[in-house]
Amino acid sequence: MNYSERLLIISRNIAVAHFLSGFCLFLIGWIYGLHNAIVFGIPIIIYTLALFFSWRVLKNFNPQKFFEKLSEISFIAIGIVVLFLLLNFLLCLLPPAENLEIDALNYHFTIPWQYYLRGGVTHLDWSITDKYPLYLQMAQLPFTVIGFPWIVKIGMIIALPMLLVTTWHLSRLIDLNPRNTGWTIALLSSLAIFIKQYGTAMFDLAN
Repeated sequence: MNYSERLLIISRNIAVAHFLSGFCLFLIGWIYGLHNAIVFGIPIIIYTLALFFSWRVLKNFNPQKFFEKLSEISFIAIGIVVLFLLLNFLLCLLPPAENLEIDALNYHFTIPWQYYLRGGVTHLDWSITDKYPLYLQMAQLPFTVIGFPWIVKIGMIIALPMLLVTTWHLSRLIDLNPRNTGWTIALLSSLAIFIKQYGTAMFDLAN
């Protein structure tokens, strides 16, 4: 198993855990209710299982060979990727901006938060968007409870690295050499269509 396959499996485990966390919170919140033990307990169990299965993939990981492969990539390309990863992370620590993230403030964060305040998934008379399941939005709920509004953009924090890992794997599948793969990832991370999503609470990129 090569490095791109290992990273892709880890990304898949994180994505599945994030979705399952939101799905279980929505389902149990609808049937039983949303208490702190549920809001935090379910994600902890699911993410722990994801870490366990990811750790199995990393058991035979050789850091020395990985850095040897990494050395074949242009340092400029690596710098560009690191810059935008850091930019995305830092911007995700900012509160949602009212003019840019009206959808997030109207329902992405607000509806799960309303469910939490009401003790369970229940009908909201004033909302149309609560009429369909919001699994990814529910996955944000534990982070909203921990420290709204600064830790709620976890979906955006992990979306960009996972997108770049998928790009790396696809580039290796079509036999791009490491140098060209590095430039492909650098180009993707710097595209305006993604930059405008960095640090926002919008779910377009995360989805």
